[in-house]
Amino acid sequence: MATIARDDQQPADPMLALHTAEFVQRTIRHADTKIAAISSVVLGGAALLAGRVTDLATLAGADVWMRYAAGVLTAIAIAGLAGAAWFLADALRPRLDTAGGTGRLGPADGDFRELVEVLSRIAIAKHLRVRRSLNCLIVAAAAMIGWELLIAVPALLSHAG
Repeated sequence: MATIARDDQQPADPMLALHTAEFVQRTIRHADTKIAAISSVVLGGAALLAGRVTDLATLAGADVWMRYAAGVLTAIAIAGLAGAAWFLADALRPRLDTAGGTGRLGPADGDFRELVEVLSRIAIAKHLRVRRSLNCLIVAAAAMIGWELLIAVPALLSHAG
């Protein structure tokens, strides 16, 4: 059975190292797919928020606390969407400065273990940034839902009464 060797040795089986590198590259592509999907959600959220900003005029006659709450929720939503966009853009940037002696098609000196380590660091960094962007997106979505409720509930109560 082939095993990956310790730090001072080459891998016992170069094919195992190549298969491991290919698996890590698949996880990098998976992270890139997540980035594309989440980016479309962020852009949709920004378009929805931009369309709803015109409803701030409906709050002109509302209480001061409602106008203040709408402003705070809008600021939180904008910050959440901006944070999500920042982390997604940062995840797209390749981390090739840590690649060391690897070339375009593989390691320059045949050290496949180094290639796997570099690709693993890239994959972990991408997935970490995707997770952070999701946290920002959740904050933005919660603020936008709160904003919708702030507009809808008083309108419903005025029609019911």
